[in-house]
Amino acid sequence: MWVVRLQIHDERDWLSILTKKYHVTVLGYFLSRYKKEHKIYINGAGLISGEEKNKKLFITHLKKSKHINKFEIKNDFYVMQITRAYTQEEDTLVNPEFIYPKPITILPDGKEIWEFASWDRAALEKTIRKAEQQYDVKILSIKEQKLNRIAIFNITPNLTDKQKQAITIAMEHGYYAWPKKTDMRKLAKIMKISLATYQAHLKKAEAKLIPYSL
Repeated sequence: MWVVRLQIHDERDWLSILTKKYHVTVLGYFLSRYKKEHKIYINGAGLISGEEKNKKLFITHLKKSKHINKFEIKNDFYVMQITRAYTQEEDTLVNPEFIYPKPITILPDGKEIWEFASWDRAALEKTIRKAEQQYDVKILSIKEQKLNRIAIFNITPNLTDKQKQAITIAMEHGYYAWPKKTDMRKLAKIMKISLATYQAHLKKAEAKLIPYSL
């Protein structure tokens, strides 16, 4: 199977604009898409990560968006319905012939990471060419490989809010980079808690995530 990984940047995309404004990361899957009364309805679900105050501002703004028809969230997991006017033109990157092994990721800088797979390399290349006509596209990889997993949200470990915040801050500030760009003492100050408390939250999060990942 052929697998493509793209970086997309669309300065006009309303969701990317909000993600960049509030410096959060959004993971999302398309669940369904249908037409009704001259409108397109798109149901999606995923996760929102980032600092707590940023997430709250992002969610508040998101709920007010004219693009959102329905929205609900619990423990950073959201389900939403987007509506838009129907056009004959299909979504460039959404193709029922493709498999999407990983969720779409919108990064805090507004850039999107898409990964999709097909038995037919020519179909992927056609999609890439269409995307390049509409967006700023960077091909991160295109290769033939066997898929070994599909990301599924509901089997991920259930972290507490503090554990999520601790590990998100650690990732964003380079704690897991090599060499490390920060240390736990600095991260505890960012989270405004004691070093011991921060260590406890981070270690508990790691204890849940590492066995799951392996």
